[in-house]
Amino acid sequence: MLTATSANIRTHETVENWSYTGANENFFVAAQAGGERVNQESKAFLKLIEPVLQKPFTEVLQFEKFSRELNQKIPQIVCAIGYLLDNVIYVYVQHGVVYVNRGDRFGPIITGTGSASGEVKSDDFLLFTGLTLGKQISQPELQKIFAAGDLSLTAKALNEKIDASKQNQVIAVVIVEVSQAQEKVQAAPRFQEISERARVQVSLVMPRVLLGRIRRNARPLAMLIVGLTAALLILTSVGITTRHRQQQQNEVAQVLGAASHKFEEGMALIDLNPIRARELLLAAKTELEAELIKTSDEKLKTEIASYLEKINQGMVTVSRQYEVNLDSFFTLDLISPGAEGNKLALYQDALVVLDAQHAALYRISIGNKAAKVIAAGSDIANTQAVAVHGEDVFVFTDVIRKVTLSQAQAPVVIEKSDQWMKIADIKAFAGNLYLLDTGRNWIWKYLRTEDGYGSLQDYFVFDTLVDLAGAGNLTIDGAVWLTQNGKVLKFTQGKETLWQISGLEQPLGNHLDIYTDDTTQNIYLLDTDNQRVVVSDKEGVYLAQYSWKENIEIKDFVVSEVIKKILLLSHGTIYGIDLH
Repeated sequence: MLTATSANIRTHETVENWSYTGANENFFVAAQAGGERVNQESKAFLKLIEPVLQKPFTEVLQFEKFSRELNQKIPQIVCAIGYLLDNVIYVYVQHGVVYVNRGDRFGPIITGTGSASGEVKSDDFLLFTGLTLGKQISQPELQKIFAAGDLSLTAKALNEKIDASKQNQVIAVVIVEVSQAQEKVQAAPRFQEISERARVQVSLVMPRVLLGRIRRNARPLAMLIVGLTAALLILTSVGITTRHRQQQQNEVAQVLGAASHKFEEGMALIDLNPIRARELLLAAKTELEAELIKTSDEKLKTEIASYLEKINQGMVTVSRQYEVNLDSFFTLDLISPGAEGNKLALYQDALVVLDAQHAALYRISIGNKAAKVIAAGSDIANTQAVAVHGEDVFVFTDVIRKVTLSQAQAPVVIEKSDQWMKIADIKAFAGNLYLLDTGRNWIWKYLRTEDGYGSLQDYFVFDTLVDLAGAGNLTIDGAVWLTQNGKVLKFTQGKETLWQISGLEQPLGNHLDIYTDDTTQNIYLLDTDNQRVVVSDKEGVYLAQYSWKENIEIKDFVVSEVIKKILLLSHGTIYGIDLH
């Protein structure tokens, strides 16, 4: 069992700058606040934290509930909190950071706002603080400070380093040293000595008594010996069987106990840390399956199988794998007989459908399903991509035209450029237009002006080199997202940012589409190879997936978190999946 000791640092407190540090045997907190609302925020925080320090948590569910309450009531306060249970540390930060030092390795567990958990080991050091510390002291400098390997020396060195920075910013730090708890060793029980005289008396008396009895029963001696031998064999056999069964029962009870602990902990972490929750349930399942193979007792097998069923049900819940039926959300025939969709574009309530076959654009209100044709004819013939922003719909043919919903006209707003080579998609964001050019491995940008749109600009910074062959499905939420041969590409301020999904058991297929925007919390991936939509947060942490058995061709999709629907376009029908 692991235990923890802590040291704290608080600096540069003033009337407008407040800090707080606290700890008990398994709970640690560092918090700081400043500005006009410092009094209200500090009082609200103390009201929440003091009961916890007086009465420590006993289970993960309590820590999870406390973290949610903290986020709901005072989301602006800077804090980093931790809860140590057995050999696992559960952490939650708001505008904060938690570092871990293990041997010669040092780095953050989590930064910003969110939660995480992980196994800790004896001699680990944890540092809980706000983001301010990292602006004053670099990570390599912090690592050097922790190289001392001693709690008091580390705290002293860190305090001196903060003072030396002379930035006069309020800082709260809690440093935790994890160590192995010292178990009390009980002395072995002392058995009462038997005196030599007593042993001699016993050794002399017992043979005499036995011999006397044998002489008195000489005639049936053979039968007695046979009977005693048979009885001894039976009793020995029963004893061995009983001991073996008892050993199996004890072993199964231990495995079930450990699996039960993992199961309960995993279910408590579903919302706080779904990846850790799946790890715990999978570990419990593996242990029980191994024990099921080893156990020969049918009653114990039944008991293990029953608990395995419970864990399998939990795995479905934790994995959030929803098998759905594709129900019709809207039929395009209601707008125009024989209408078929090729592309979708969504802005708030306005869903725009491109019908390339009939050279038409349709507009559907996803709130009340009111629908109409907004453009048709030669102006939008050969449209390859469509985007929408506000009341304006943009289509790309060999030029870019704008269809205004209120006027149903399609004038050219951007003429064809000799810089374009192969435009694969177009998106509107914040009034500006972005073009994915897979022929030039480039993204072009047109800024909105008072008179229309400015000249062609590069989105990528000058030294960005990227192969966009086969890329498609441009989407923007401030960052620019693409899919390419089963991968997701992310670009921020013109530079590529590494992004990958974590916690997904079945890998993504090769044919992906992506959807997100600046009003959407999550990333949605249409995986047509596996007939599913996979959901992750914007950091790449897997959240859920929705799969279907209907064998239909999905042309495009969008997601509205307002009406909680995934909308899938297949020829003349838009299907809807409810978000959980």
